[in-house]
Amino acid sequence: MKEEQTYNTKIEDSVIGALLIDPQSYYEVSDILTTDSFYWDGNKSIFSAVERLLREGNKIDLLTIKNSAEVKKSGITAANIAKKTNGIASASNIKYHSLLLEEYRIKRAIVEHSSLLTARVAQDDDVAVLLAELTTGADKIVDSVARSNQQQTIGKASAEARENLRKRIELYNRGGGVVGITSGLRPLDEMLGGFKAGELIILAGRPAMGKTAVMLHFALSAARSGKKALVFSLEMDSEQLANRAILALSEVDSRRYNQGSITPEDIHYIDNAIDILKGYQLTIDDKPLQSLSYIDSVATNSSRQGNCDIIFIDYLGLIDHHKKDGNREQEVAEISKRLKALARKCKCPVVLLSQLSRECEKRADKLPLLSDLRESGAIEQDADKVMFVFRPAYYGMKNSAGELIPNDCGEIIVAKNRNGRIGNVKFRHNESITKIEEY
Repeated sequence: MKEEQTYNTKIEDSVIGALLIDPQSYYEVSDILTTDSFYWDGNKSIFSAVERLLREGNKIDLLTIKNSAEVKKSGITAANIAKKTNGIASASNIKYHSLLLEEYRIKRAIVEHSSLLTARVAQDDDVAVLLAELTTGADKIVDSVARSNQQQTIGKASAEARENLRKRIELYNRGGGVVGITSGLRPLDEMLGGFKAGELIILAGRPAMGKTAVMLHFALSAARSGKKALVFSLEMDSEQLANRAILALSEVDSRRYNQGSITPEDIHYIDNAIDILKGYQLTIDDKPLQSLSYIDSVATNSSRQGNCDIIFIDYLGLIDHHKKDGNREQEVAEISKRLKALARKCKCPVVLLSQLSRECEKRADKLPLLSDLRESGAIEQDADKVMFVFRPAYYGMKNSAGELIPNDCGEIIVAKNRNGRIGNVKFRHNESITKIEEY
């Protein structure tokens, strides 16, 4: 890209000229323009002076601008300032011209970031680091786009709320349902209202509790309902997850499946399950050592292409953080914050699996608490929903009648629900076919 394609001094001058003849027009474009919107240093100085003088309640004219500290420091002459108003009859086009300047600013930022990356490539830096810097830099550019793009009037927001209420009424009158994405467990859907856009949902538990099985059940249920699911599997490869999905749908015994000692009837059920799975829009990314930036980039691109309604990440502890400063708590806090931002950016739920600390196993009832979330209280703070997977039989626990709780009984403990109630939902975990079912 040629340098002259990243700026336009005539448009800059027209915006500055409009501000000089009608200083109040600044408030039409204050959510668009910053000093970085201007390429020429002289225009940066004038704009900065206009902002300060307005903030301080001072009069703005050629004299006050010329005598301002910002303009004096830049060395721009009074004659050059006066030229900015030549041919400017009104400030009627200031917003249009300001939006054009914003486009030029973004182009300059892209060119600058590309140049920095090119220089790093020449230094033969690690590819993973370069990819992380690529996505981080791109995120910063996107985040810096005019603030007005992120703003919404209360009237518009209220209209959207009313439309969502209409959907809930319609679902209720049809006999029930959820506005969000179904979990595949009706009692859980009734409690949560489904998984909703923009939510960060934590699914946590100790090892061997069945977190991945529950996640896969959620993902398959979403796909079955016509939603597009994206799974980042950092622990299992795509074939392992596919095998679990096949077993869940075919209900073929996992031991015989893994041994290969299956019947022609089993083959029939397996082929039917595979045919069903072929129709599901469920994508698995099993790239090892996935970084936060990688997950962010892939998910964002998938969302922009309309290929992502819900995101699953298995699991937090395996996300490769590029900053190796030894402070894992801060690393987890940043991951949690970024994933919440990702959920809002992609306008879809993000379900993040996480391990619990051993503290829960020190308690007599073994029940997990929010304080057991490993390594960071930021997870609890950022999450909209926190669920624990708990299997009492793992600890040899008994029911109220003194009987051992069956091995297939599990619970999803909803410990946090920002916009609803909390409580426990029972489920059955059929280990022989790796399937989650309603209790």
